[in-house]
Amino acid sequence: MTSPLLPAEGLDPALQEKLRALADPATYREPVGRIETIETHCAWVFLTDAHAFKLKKPIRLDRMDNLLLSSRHYSCLEELRLNRRLAPDVYLEVVSLNVNESGVFSLGGGGVPVEWLVKMRRLPSELMLDHAIAAATVTASALRGAAELLAEFYVGQASINMSANAYLERMARQIETNHAALLAADLGLSVQIVSAIISRQQEFLQRRSSLFIERAQHLRRHAGQIAFPGGALDDEDGGDLTRAGLRELHEEIGIPPEAVTIVGRLGLIRQTNNVFNVTPFVGVVAPGTPLVVDLNEASAAHRVPLAAIVEPGAVHPGIEIIGNYRRETHIFDYGSLHVWGLTGTMLDMFVRRFNRAGSALRAALDERLLR
Repeated sequence: MTSPLLPAEGLDPALQEKLRALADPATYREPVGRIETIETHCAWVFLTDAHAFKLKKPIRLDRMDNLLLSSRHYSCLEELRLNRRLAPDVYLEVVSLNVNESGVFSLGGGGVPVEWLVKMRRLPSELMLDHAIAAATVTASALRGAAELLAEFYVGQASINMSANAYLERMARQIETNHAALLAADLGLSVQIVSAIISRQQEFLQRRSSLFIERAQHLRRHAGQIAFPGGALDDEDGGDLTRAGLRELHEEIGIPPEAVTIVGRLGLIRQTNNVFNVTPFVGVVAPGTPLVVDLNEASAAHRVPLAAIVEPGAVHPGIEIIGNYRRETHIFDYGSLHVWGLTGTMLDMFVRRFNRAGSALRAALDERLLR
């Protein structure tokens, strides 16, 4: 929110005094005309003709504690260090707001530091994203350029010790946190627009997931096991394996064939202890397609993040003991889900194809999922 006025009453008197000083051109050691004040959730930004000075609020949030002056100083130094990696000509330095014995404030002048600010080069407001959106001047090429810059930057950064599943869970929690914050009454944002944006983000996470079924307990074979939707050829399929797979998908969890785009076909799996040979297909389900579980076939449907499946070592060789029988198989565990046997073999085939250098399957999935 932007305003030439200072924040309202109710602040600590000492803080109000600092804010008044920063709104006064006499505090600055540069030619200053009108000063514009912008308040965000975590800071106040004071705009002069040439620069922006960011003062952090003395607040504590989930992963940020700026209650102490020393903490705010550290936060300013870290912001400068981190952001100069991408914008060294914008983030200039950290400056102190000082007060002398006469009680006169100045930026970088004599006296005792009572606050610290990040000094930045002021950028043209008409090039800011909010202005560009309002003026309908945002272009796909500009957004792609920014995205490619960030992607190239993050690829070169050291990775942190976090599983794909933990990362996705954190992202889902952050989306919910953002949702609540954006609906705060003082922001005055449209509930409809905010909810639509949050829904798209949540939908993106859901789309990048794999669907499993939990076979019904009353079934004669493999009751209660975790499997992919699928089944045997029927006469109505006319020998078409793709048609058979889509029919079974519809019968078991209610996804109609027209809602699925097939992007890949894995190799034939020949089973030595079963009369069936299996050909797995990989498809992308249209967003917003509801799941309707047929309880005669399955007791539940489960979504598992794709990133959790393709993470190195997530699908791994193991031994499954069934009575007195030891079976070598591929195993994948996710929460309470335990996948092995034929489904584990299919997962292993998929992960190998997906993680292969220059994988056409991965490219096809990415192309569909990013639409």
